Amino acid sequence: MSLADLVGREIMIPLSAIAPDPKQPRKDFDKGKLNELADSIKTVGQLVPALLRPRPGKTGEFFLKQGERRWRACKIAGKNHIRAIVSDSPAEQSLIEAIIDNYVRVGLSHLETAMALAELKEAKKVTDTELGKFFGKSAAWVQQHLNILRLPDEVLALMGPPIPEKKRLSFSIAYLLLLIPDRGDQIKYAQSFQKNQTKFGRAKSIIYKITIGLKKIGEKKIVAYSEHRRLSRFLANTHDNSEIVRDAARTSMAEILRMRDLNECNSLMRLLEQCQANIHEIKNAMQVVIDEKSETKKLN
Repeated sequence: MSLADLVGREIMIPLSAIAPDPKQPRKDFDKGKLNELADSIKTVGQLVPALLRPRPGKTGEFFLKQGERRWRACKIAGKNHIRAIVSDSPAEQSLIEAIIDNYVRVGLSHLETAMALAELKEAKKVTDTELGKFFGKSAAWVQQHLNILRLPDEVLALMGPPIPEKKRLSFSIAYLLLLIPDRGDQIKYAQSFQKNQTKFGRAKSIIYKITIGLKKIGEKKIVAYSEHRRLSRFLANTHDNSEIVRDAARTSMAEILRMRDLNECNSLMRLLEQCQANIHEIKNAMQVVIDEKSETKKLN
């Protein structure tokens, strides 16, 4: 069967004919979850096909576009073949799809996302705004991830393997470290925060005190200005992104979720419900302040 005949069809392909895409943004695979998936495949079979692209210069061989976890789990389960669909989209498009696929399913870390975005930006020579449009994200979201890569390698090493996921330096704390101008101090505080598993609030307090000492500005002014800017940016980005997703949902939700199993759909629903709860709390807190301001205005 020719390659043209394979494209778009779901077929069984030998695991030995498939290799991980070298540009796959996801580098960290949880062994426990892989074993759980392997057990599921043994019991009920592979429910969702993998997505492949032809391997350049290698007839009959393929790179994974989506489904490396399924491919790895099939190996663990002792399978020789995997259900897959072959796509002929270019490698750059495959990278975009891989980032979106992993990021949407909360499987791609911020650091992996940042590295993939940097590679994609270099490959396609696009602006941050154009790059953000691929993912329904703002230029600010892209810039935040790319800025993280300005940190020293010693700091970035604390954000990924071999450090266990729960003990890694968080993206939010790493982003705060960019406020510290001295790279040596960035490394020192990053190592301290990671070693002591410092919470975000505590790390923010420490870093703001450092920046206050450098800028000779009152703490309340810096914190209030920074937090107001963060809130404004968050609400603006949420509004823009939610409109994009809403419009897509109106017309193609069935297609968006077509290749996702029930667990993945339920996971997205739980994430949406958590977002709704967080937004509700923000709204309530904001309303209290607005009500107080209104009462004060009436009295005056």
